[in-house]
Amino acid sequence: MADEEDTDAPLLFHGRTAGESREGTRCCGFMDVKLYNIVLLGLSFMLLFTAFQTCSMVETIVLESAAKDSNGTFDGKGYTSLAIIYAVFAPSNWIAPSVVAIFTAKWSLIAGAFLYCVYIALFLKPMTVTLYLTSALVGIGAAVLWTAQGNLLTVNSTRETRGRDTGIFWALMQGSLLIGNLFFFFTFNDQKDTGITSSKRMVLFGVLTIVGICGMLLMFFIRNTSVQIQSNVSESQSNVSESEHPSRVGAFDVFKRSVRMFFTKEMLLLCFCFAYTGLEQSFWAGIYETTIGHTSSFGVASKRLTGLCGVFVGIGEIVGAHILLYCEIKSEDLLTF
Repeated sequence: MADEEDTDAPLLFHGRTAGESREGTRCCGFMDVKLYNIVLLGLSFMLLFTAFQTCSMVETIVLESAAKDSNGTFDGKGYTSLAIIYAVFAPSNWIAPSVVAIFTAKWSLIAGAFLYCVYIALFLKPMTVTLYLTSALVGIGAAVLWTAQGNLLTVNSTRETRGRDTGIFWALMQGSLLIGNLFFFFTFNDQKDTGITSSKRMVLFGVLTIVGICGMLLMFFIRNTSVQIQSNVSESQSNVSESEHPSRVGAFDVFKRSVRMFFTKEMLLLCFCFAYTGLEQSFWAGIYETTIGHTSSFGVASKRLTGLCGVFVGIGEIVGAHILLYCEIKSEDLLTF
């Protein structure tokens, strides 16, 4: 019989509980299926965001060069594109849980990743209307993608492994900053002027599009753990009526739960942290990199240095994820002792 802490765990989508055991769920004979899902989720995000984060960090200077080469036919702005993405992203988070409830986390994840790939591919031949249209679509896709990611991370973790699994995912994902920005740095290694030529842009975004698609394809291999319901689930949970079962909760009910959760004391307090992290991310992911690229004292190296700055941001993110993982392991040791 599961102990009291586990039986009181809240039910998630598809009837999983946050406190279920990992025993008896092996993948390929050597890895726990839930840990396999966490690692695969991290790798797929690493590839997808190798493409997107590199794109978002350099798109302003790339689009400025594209506008100069277009003879007036293109006037898209990178800052405007990023503003549209996050302006749509914010309200879309209200409907994203309902989308995930209807289409399941895995397929919602894939759909969100597809919109990211479309956005990146359009930089091969940038057009003003399609740039802003796909920016709005990415805002919707991002809300669905991150909601699905949170669901998959939760159902594949327990209370005891949640910190460890979050650290593993974050360390893998932030490797994207290293890979994408190193590629950008070496792609413009022989750049003789301060602009970004059309041929260089085609190479850069051609590779980024392929890498993003590879990340999306990895998501197809995430294993379904929803059917692995433990036989020792408490009687109180097993007696939940069919109409109240989480796998049958309607999209509107999920939306109402999201609204109620927003007005809890914990979420209202966290809003200050969310606002700060949003401002901080908008600075380093958009403004800082562009500022480096426009620093005339760096001369012809200014564009390359935007990639190098991204590499060091990635190093900091990875170190932070490892510190989180280390603290989680140490806290478990102290509790065991």
